[in-house]
Amino acid sequence: DYLLEFLGSSGINAEYGEEFEQIVKASHLKPLEKGDRISDMDKFTQPWNIASSQDNFSFSPSPQTDLSTSSLQNLTQFNREWRKRKGPQKFDLLLSLSETDIRRIFHAEIGLGLLGEIVDALHSNWAEEHVTSVLNILTTLTKCGRFDLSLRFLSGEEKTKLKSLLDKMYALSETDGVSELFKMYEVV
Repeated sequence: DYLLEFLGSSGINAEYGEEFEQIVKASHLKPLEKGDRISDMDKFTQPWNIASSQDNFSFSPSPQTDLSTSSLQNLTQFNREWRKRKGPQKFDLLLSLSETDIRRIFHAEIGLGLLGEIVDALHSNWAEEHVTSVLNILTTLTKCGRFDLSLRFLSGEEKTKLKSLLDKMYALSETDGVSELFKMYEVV
């Protein structure tokens, strides 16, 4: 609460303040008091690397769990999950997101370069049975924060893949939705 009050008085958005507070809590750091001084401490009571202080510590990576997409609350969590996945797994992650999930995750912005990676995943794993899902994903992304900026950062190769994807979708479903995507994504 004190942290949020401080961040709010500093002009920092409360949403980012809450995210910062969660990061601090997750790091298991003990907050300093106003009078705390390093010179007054005999020794640090909180080890920075707990694993190194345990004699019987063994690292065993946890098996990859199927993360519920509803647990992806923001761009940071999405990026973390996105980076863990390869090829078709990225495509599956996108298919598992609802319109509400996409809008919640990307409400502020679509991360730098991420729109191109999404286009690549959709293009590389395209199948006719996914035309409606891909249409919904691409349409919802246009409603997200700073979409126009993300669109401008697409590389030539990503724009080519996007055009190819939209062409395939249009050939299957000559709907107004696909025609609108050509305009929204500025594909000629």
